[in-house]
Amino acid sequence: MFCSNCGRNHGEKTVNFCPGCGAKTAAAVNPLRPTIQVNQPASINPAPYYQSTINIAPPQPAAPKPPAAPGQTLLKVTGVLHTIFASFTILNILFVILTIDTWIWTFPGDREMWYVYYGLASISGLYTLFIGIMAIRNCKDTSKGSMLLSFGIIDVLAVFAIAIFGTVTELLSGWFGAVVWIAMPFGLIVPILYIAGALKNRNAYNRNTDSEIRDIHMRLN
Repeated sequence: MFCSNCGRNHGEKTVNFCPGCGAKTAAAVNPLRPTIQVNQPASINPAPYYQSTINIAPPQPAAPKPPAAPGQTLLKVTGVLHTIFASFTILNILFVILTIDTWIWTFPGDREMWYVYYGLASISGLYTLFIGIMAIRNCKDTSKGSMLLSFGIIDVLAVFAIAIFGTVTELLSGWFGAVVWIAMPFGLIVPILYIAGALKNRNAYNRNTDSEIRDIHMRLN
């Protein structure tokens, strides 16, 4: 409570006269009316107005679709065939190696050479299994066409290498069988189709790349 005459602070005590100047206080003037001290709240500044600064980007053109893979079907089919044939080949070679004592006596050749021959055949089978899986996984990706094409060419060369080594082994053993060379064209059908599918995808990728380069040159000029 403050004195209305001199402004002295009386605290919370109710007094009738101001001890400083002797003037009557509000309690003395209106004794039945309680004095209520109201604290003036601090001024509240209105919140600043913020203008929205959200920038809405213009719609972007849709990303170009990857080029179609014309060799997809060939690669998928030959990939599955490679995987199946390679699995049977590997199992057959393992069986032959494990049972070599039951048939090696029919060939007077060196046992170690036969081990080398079937060891190389096993590596060829594992490679065939690998490129089959790669063809299945990447048949839709034209950018992998060159890689798959290289795999197919190596596969064809491996078929000839195994056939030649097998013929040499048979000749050194005193026995020659022409079955390998008779069956050679049939063994090359799947690898050649594999190469054809990879070649189609590679050419499609090169055409798309050339088209993009021409578009860039046109924009720059």
